[in-house]
Amino acid sequence: MRSPRLLAVGPFPPPVHGQSLATERLVDAFAKGGISVERVDVSGPLRRKLMTHVLALPRILVGHGPCYISLNSNSGIWLSLALLVVARARQRPALLHYHSYALVRERSAAVDLLSRLSGSGSKHIVLGQGMAAALSELYPRLAGRVFVLNNSGLVDAPASTRQRQPGPRLTLGFLGNLTLEKGIDTAVEAARRLVAAGQNCTLVVAGPISSPGAEAALDSARATLGDRLVYKGAVYGSAKAEFFEEIDILLFPSRYRNEASPLVLMEAMANGVPAVATKLGCIPGDLADKGGQTVDDFASDAPAAISTIASRLDYHSSRARQRFVELLGEYEVSIAALLRTLTSSGHRD
Repeated sequence: MRSPRLLAVGPFPPPVHGQSLATERLVDAFAKGGISVERVDVSGPLRRKLMTHVLALPRILVGHGPCYISLNSNSGIWLSLALLVVARARQRPALLHYHSYALVRERSAAVDLLSRLSGSGSKHIVLGQGMAAALSELYPRLAGRVFVLNNSGLVDAPASTRQRQPGPRLTLGFLGNLTLEKGIDTAVEAARRLVAAGQNCTLVVAGPISSPGAEAALDSARATLGDRLVYKGAVYGSAKAEFFEEIDILLFPSRYRNEASPLVLMEAMANGVPAVATKLGCIPGDLADKGGQTVDDFASDAPAAISTIASRLDYHSSRARQRFVELLGEYEVSIAALLRTLTSSGHRD
């Protein structure tokens, strides 16, 4: 029997960011599940993004079978809508993947059109139950078509993790693109406040410097934290695994309003690292008071949350890993259901 076909349109690395990584790894999961996948990369700066979306249209027109579309956010959603219109004109079922919480925060003309045009055979893939509830409330016509697929299955999980214990020195970690929007300055401020309160701690920062403001925040941290700040640069593969092995608590102080379900939090829980994170998007549901704690104002609220976790680090480390296992179990059920949908669609090579 020949493999079912799927055209996957979305951003693929490079550049490396949350949506491109998630798209690549989900498409890999489809391929491992026996789906024949044709990839169309539409990542890049605005001019290239416009061109690649235009070039994707004939690829949709000449093929058969379902189309997976990794939805753009902000004004880019209109480009995703154009892809959907052509797919529906070709009577191709659509799998629409929502990576940005902005798409479900409030009604928009573009997403309203998306919900109207997607057809009864479409699947609207979201990253958590909160996101599903928000989308269904905004667009009731999507009842029965919203599909929850969390991000836990898209990260590499070690077979075993270090059991963290309370000790004389606490190691905090920050991992991601270093920008003010992602909160590197706020992570530094939280570390400063802990040190000022007498906490013996180190802040380990990993990731590329992506803005002048972030570089200034690091320079300021070096001046005030001294050797309590360790900057590792960008880390991948074994270097990333070593980062998670080294740290006790992950800091995720993002102020990015489109934040949905960050892969780095899944990676932290997979490694038995509890997190303190800003209360955004799907994060409260992802952590669920097991993978760590969420706070409203990171600079002022995070030090207390960090101290609470640090006082019973072994307990919270174990709970973080348990939460990841729970999420992974949910993911495996969902991805199996999604693969059954694709393999029973009747569209084969």
